[in-house]
Amino acid sequence: MAGRNVTGAGHSGCQRVFGNAAIQVCLPTKVLSGGAMPRESRADIVQVQRRAAQDTHFVLLARTVPCPGANIGSVWPQFLSLALIVTLLIATAVASCRRTITTMP
Repeated sequence: MAGRNVTGAGHSGCQRVFGNAAIQVCLPTKVLSGGAMPRESRADIVQVQRRAAQDTHFVLLARTVPCPGANIGSVWPQFLSLALIVTLLIATAVASCRRTITTMP
């Protein structure tokens, strides 16, 4: 009983750790995606690193689509980047799942 919190859940320590990790990952991701500050104001190395993140391409896509005169020619690089990043993430997840399943007793 001593390890339980007020609500009776025994995993309060795990929730606290997850919350701290989520803040340390989600907040910089939001700021560096280009939605909160312009990409051009960042250091060059950060701009290059953020090209591999899907949220940066999503923000670019979301800013371009509502513009008058926007057509597929102006947004296809973002669509292609998102498709490649998602394909890579899914392939990695499937490979990890298969590796885990094959090592199970």
